Amino acid sequence: MKSSLVLFIFLLPFHIWATTAPLDSIPLTITAQLTLPSGDLPSGNAMILSPKDSSLLTGDFFLDGTFELDVTTTTPFLLQLTSLEFKDTLLWIQLPTDRSVIDLGVIEMKPPNWAL
Repeated sequence: MKSSLVLFIFLLPFHIWATTAPLDSIPLTITAQLTLPSGDLPSGNAMILSPKDSSLLTGDFFLDGTFELDVTTTTPFLLQLTSLEFKDTLLWIQLPTDRSVIDLGVIEMKPPNWAL
């Protein structure tokens, strides 16, 4: 009985922390595969922006058309995709209810307005 009470007192703070953890501590990942109309895989940048002021929250570059970003915000956000190989693209992203992975699938990017 005494060991059960000690175990209960030891585990109670963990239980309270686990059930009241803030949403931003729950990992969320956004991923996509980008292609060009020619079928090539572009390189570029993927950035998560705040919708309030377009400030950069996180970002990374990609070389093979595939990106994966860890999301730390608990509100909807903007996803900006930039490259010299396609038009800059801005997407509004709503957070899913399960808060695990946002897979945007395969996105065919539009060619840039200029040509070399």
